[in-house]
Amino acid sequence: MELDNFLKDLGFIVRQSGKGSSHYVYSHPEINMLVVLVSHGKNDTLPEYQVKKAINAIKLLENRNEKN
Repeated sequence: MELDNFLKDLGFIVRQSGKGSSHYVYSHPEINMLVVLVSHGKNDTLPEYQVKKAINAIKLLENRNEKN
């Protein structure tokens, strides 16, 4: 999942919501927002709302970094 690698490169921390779960929860120490991505395999297409949430989290992080 390319979005997974991109979020990790930006400093997001990922954890699986439960053992064997397909839900992955991303957090970043500098913002107060969680991103949940659900993946059922390598070639799985993420729903649009999950991608939009990730984009919003990235924008929030960028805005915070611009202010500092």
